[in-house]
Amino acid sequence: SDPKEYLSLPATNFGMFKAGGLRQGIDVVSTYTKVRIDVEDLKIDINDRTFQNTVGGIIGISAFTMPYGVAMNCISSGNEEAKARINLSETPFIITSGFASGGSQPGGRADYDSGTNSWIVSGGGLCGWHMP
Repeated sequence: SDPKEYLSLPATNFGMFKAGGLRQGIDVVSTYTKVRIDVEDLKIDINDRTFQNTVGGIIGISAFTMPYGVAMNCISSGNEEAKARINLSETPFIITSGFASGGSQPGGRADYDSGTNSWIVSGGGLCGWHMP
């Protein structure tokens, strides 16, 4: 198998599914302490959940976790109530590529704080998301 390298994250980093609308339950928050990084192209694998812990749950969906830095909900068209955080403070890395929205009637944005080298990702929709 491929070698796996992980970057330790000294600050709070998470993905979130905001409960409400079409998907009721308790907000799902997956907090990450390390992320997998491809050392050749320096890209983070947002779907590697090896070093994450999740709280919350959505009715009718078992073992639900959120990818790193993804904000999602199923509340309403263009909704941005879900929040995620990508905090690369105390690491030598920055995000150089953009963010994208997807799903049904998505809304989203990503706001950068240069003082903490972190992004607050806001997203959602009518089952939409915003992600790195």
